[in-house]
Amino acid sequence: MFISEYAFPHLVADHDARLERELEHRRVAAERREERAVAEVPEGSHARRSRRASHRAASMHRARPA
Repeated sequence: MFISEYAFPHLVADHDARLERELEHRRVAAERREERAVAEVPEGSHARRSRRASHRAASMHRARPA
């Protein structure tokens, strides 16, 4: 007999909470990496502007917990 973890609501809730924490941790880490990368590029350079634009585009497609 096969019993799925999805048959137990408390296990599903625990899994969802862990997933939400992991996604938030990854989002914060990515933002910090981006901030450091932007800080390393000289002000007013083309690379700095393009990094910001790519960051905005990437943030629009980030997974958000429901």
